[in-house]
Formats: sequence, C-alpha cells, structure tokens
Amino acid sequence: DLCVYIFDNIVAIDWHPGGYCYCQNSCDCLLSFVSAKLVVASDFQLPATCGDSLTTNVPTSKPTPLCSDSASWYKNGEPSKDCNWVNEFAPNRCGVKNKDATPAFEACLVACDTCPGSCNSQDSTTWYRAGDPSRGCDWVADSYPARCTRSNDDGVYGFESSACPYACRVCTYCDNDDSWALNNDEPEKNCNWVAEASQSRCTKSGIDLNGNITYAYQSCVDACRVCPNYGDCSDDDGWVKNNEDDDSRNCSWVASFPESRCLVKGTDSTDSDTYAFESCRVACSTC
Repeated sequence: DLCVYIFDNIVAIDWHPGGYCYCQNSCDCLLSFVSAKLVVASDFQLPATCGDSLTTNVPTSKPTPLCSDSASWYKNGEPSKDCNWVNEFAPNRCGVKNKDATPAFEACLVACDTCPGSCNSQDSTTWYRAGDPSRGCDWVADSYPARCTRSNDDGVYGFESSACPYACRVCTYCDNDDSWALNNDEPEKNCNWVAEASQSRCTKSGIDLNGNITYAYQSCVDACRVCPNYGDCSDDDGWVKNNEDDDSRNCSWVASFPESRCLVKGTDSTDSDTYAFESCRVACSTC
C-alpha cells in the first residue's frame, strides 16, 4: 500500500526477506532486479509493452527501497525483545538472532541503521577486527553472519554501512539464483547455505531449476561476492596460484582454461588468499 501511495504506475513490488521492498514501476527494473518473491497487485496486469522493452534501458542501479523494521522479528524465545528492544541498545543488540537464526541487523533495518539505501559503493578496505589487521571484510565474508557482529578498535561492527555491508549482505548488488542447490536431495543447501561459509562453499557444484550444473560462484553471485556490478571489472595483475615458484600461473594462465582454473586458490596483489574467480574477474567471467 505504501508503494502505491507514494509512486504512480506501480508494476510490481520486489519483496526481500529482511522486510524491505523495491517499488517497481518499470518492466526493465523487473528484468534486472526481480527476485523470487515478487508481489503483483491483483487489480492490474503487467503492461503489454513489457515483452518488447525488456532488453533496453535496463537501469544501472536499484531504486531507493522503502525501509522499516520487521514487525514479526524477536529474539529467539523472547517475544518481548523485538526491534524496539534492539533499538534501545543498538548497534550492540544487532547481532542477536531469532528462532530462524536471522540476525537483528537483517530484520531491524531502521534500528540497526542497515537500510540498503545507506550502502557504500564497496566494503571498507581499512576496517578490521579489533586487534587483528589481517581480519578485514574478506575474513568477515568467509563466515556470514557470525563474523558480522565483530567490531573494530573503534567499536564499529562489521555489518555497519561504514564497514563491511556487502560482506554482511546488508547491501546487495545482484540476486542469487534462488533455484540453485547442491543437489536435488538437499534443497536446503542453497545460496544462503553457501553464504554461511563462502570461502569453502563457492567452489561447490550444484544444480539449478533447469537441471544445469554450475559452480556456486556462478549461480550464487551475491553469496560469493562476485556481482557483475560490484567493484572493478579487471584481472588482478598481482594474483598468482599458491605454492608456485612460477609467477606465470597468473590470471592469463587461468584464462587459458577457466573451466577448472577459476577454482584455483592463489595470492592477490595485497597478499590475501583469494580464488581465481574473485581476482581474475575477466578471465573467469565474473563481472
């Protein structure tokens, strides 16, 4: 109702689990940003021109979403401790989880100041866990959401907009394939499962809705932090395969056989351990 009240010509509403939504008034927006949770009003139909216009004028950024605290979230086992309770002592309480293991920072968006509209363009390159400069946003992303509640020396938590909002999925730059799963017998091992341990699970192969076999980094692009419109689209000239004296095993080497070499782990130009699909983005077609 709020979308309809604020905007004219609403086509649909793209609803996200955290309790916020994007008011869609363009078919092109639907093409670029539609999720599996799409709500279409019952009293109108999609414009007839959608079929002809879907390939043009695709926007480069999402419209500013409406943002609110969830009315149903509360601390596991304690219904009185809802988003209002979180707000009383935020951001300290923003790491508390509900019965479904959803942390408050994903549901109490206003209380925790994690509305998507406040996203920085990228995760901070200077934030790190208190006392350990080696544990930055990449480290946080490897174990989501557990490490998002860690703070730096200044008391800034990983999920905050000035820290690691992309690693903590507060900011999303693309959509995962919601149909992807490790196999047909384990549908719960989906892109959300990948996000919980992306450093080890992004190299797993799985199956999408059409029966195509893909690696997680190809289908769970947000979970694996390889969104096409996130960061620079280039190969890291300093990346080289781990445990190799031969520095020729770089992104050019990966590009010559990407099907298998994009899964190789190496060291990038900042001496961080990364997979080829993260650092050799042109070679691995992850941008």
